[in-house]
This record gives sequence, C-alpha cells and structure tokens, in this order.
Amino acid sequence: MRKILEAFREGRNGTMVAVEGSTDVPIGSRLIARLNVPGKEIREVAAYKDRLRPSPLKESSTDGFLLVGLDNSEIKDGAMVEISSHTD
Repeated sequence: MRKILEAFREGRNGTMVAVEGSTDVPIGSRLIARLNVPGKEIREVAAYKDRLRPSPLKESSTDGFLLVGLDNSEIKDGAMVEISSHTD
C-alpha cells in the first residue's frame, strides 16, 4: 500500500491522485487500484497511470494515477492505495 499525498478532480470520470513512491509502469497503463480509506471498506476501481502537473507536493519520487469512478471527496486523510496490473 502507498500513501495518497494529494487528490484532485481532473474533469474526467474520476479523481487524480499523487502517491508516494515511483514505478516504471508506462503512462496510460490500465491498472487496478485497491483504495483503503480509514473506517471504510476497501474499494477496488480501475486506474490509469498519468502525468502529474507540477506542484510543491509532487516530488520526483511521486506517481500519479487516475482512479476511475471516484470523487476526490471519497479520499480522506490517511487513505492508502495498492496499484497492480490489470492482468494480475
């Protein structure tokens, strides 16, 4: 699980999140995200790796993912996400 550092609405069908750590997964890859928000059930959604816009919170060791079907209000402080390939 990786800590979600920031969540923001992108105007698409989902919420963009910045998470701790980086991967070599190519931009645009279709993935599965398991979202763990404290006090709620783990939720599984489709995700796509995407580029992050520059921001002071986004360091080089930070990845961006579009979580499909989620509103940024659903992502609370302390939320964690596990990203895996769509074929796993």
